[in-house]
Amino acid sequence: MNDPQCNNATQRSKSSKWRLLARTTLLFFLSLVPMIVFVVLTQEGDGTWKDFKSSRCDEYCENSHQCDHEMEERPTVQQPVNAWTSMMYIWAGLWPIVAIRADMGTMVFLAASSYLAIGSFFFHASLVTFWQTVDIAGMYTLFAALVGHGMHTLTGLCWRWIAIPVVAMAILPLFFKDDMEEVGIGSTKIGMGFLSLICLLSAIHLGARIRQKIKRPNPQPRQERSKGLDIILLTAWILLPGVLFVAGFVLRRLDQSKDWCDPDAFFQGHGFWHCATALASLVLWLFFDSANPQNDLKGATDEHYGKGFNTECDDLSETAKSVEAAGEDSEGGFACASEEYSA
Repeated sequence: MNDPQCNNATQRSKSSKWRLLARTTLLFFLSLVPMIVFVVLTQEGDGTWKDFKSSRCDEYCENSHQCDHEMEERPTVQQPVNAWTSMMYIWAGLWPIVAIRADMGTMVFLAASSYLAIGSFFFHASLVTFWQTVDIAGMYTLFAALVGHGMHTLTGLCWRWIAIPVVAMAILPLFFKDDMEEVGIGSTKIGMGFLSLICLLSAIHLGARIRQKIKRPNPQPRQERSKGLDIILLTAWILLPGVLFVAGFVLRRLDQSKDWCDPDAFFQGHGFWHCATALASLVLWLFFDSANPQNDLKGATDEHYGKGFNTECDDLSETAKSVEAAGEDSEGGFACASEEYSA
């Protein structure tokens, strides 16, 4: 039986998604203003970066044919495509805080994404070692924020504790990068460690979600098909970040090796890497945030699944309220779907 209230909620949800997208995009363009002002105020070829130690100029394809120029002769933004596509991390970080809720978790994700965007922008603008280190630190910070969010929804770990390693990843590489490499803790090992943790958390989340779908009663054959479709969609959802990451990584490697390289082209493999990994981080964050497998792992009934966090942590209790409100207002039909399954 169709519920008019549920139908109206669904219609409101569809119309509000476009408003949320427009609002996020507007905030994103506003965030570009400081970078645009910086570029406008610094003259081309004025030696903006001449006092910095230069990094490897031809590491990436874009404008690699200009590497024989002295630092004083190079433009302020040496790799414009790679620099401006870095700002996509800010767009990814803005979406949860605009479309879902504003709490410590979304703020940490936005801060980590913005840190990476700024570091990457100035690295590709300057091609100097200092901003390269900030870029690397930003990557670690975003990884730590994603792992923290996965732990947060899985175990109920408070964000005030998760913020500690996130801040550490933002600061430590700036001062101890060389020391870390000397003891064998290079960027590759740290990156692979974070990726392994993310894969593990994703598998646990997916397993818990599928288990919950299987346990859910299905009095009607149509709902049995719906359950199978839900499982397929969940699996596709968590595989999408991996597909985006692999596609971006392949083009990034082709860009670095110069096997697919046009220094003056608008499309750059490393620029695609920025866009793909920004979108992958957002999709992964939304997957971790979509429900709380902790309830299912503890054997809770379906009526409690995904509606909050069973913990005494203050910031999580506020998150629980906002999750439930988002399920009723933004998603437009969460409660209706629950009634359908429990009928």
